[in-house]
Amino acid sequence: MTSQPRTILVIDDEESVHTSMDIILGRDFQLLRAFDPKQALHILEANPVDLVFLDLTYPTENHDGF
Repeated sequence: MTSQPRTILVIDDEESVHTSMDIILGRDFQLLRAFDPKQALHILEANPVDLVFLDLTYPTENHDGF
């Protein structure tokens, strides 16, 4: 029996961060991508996630983040 890879959600507005995570972690983990907080919430509602990498200085229009 093979186990499912752990799932990591990467939340960042920069494509380069997602590309770096793919290169570093993509072979060993299932990576989900979100480029904004609304997209991240939709992903979290639909998918079990083991770990979240979050851009803490994420720019938002209202500066309210999540």
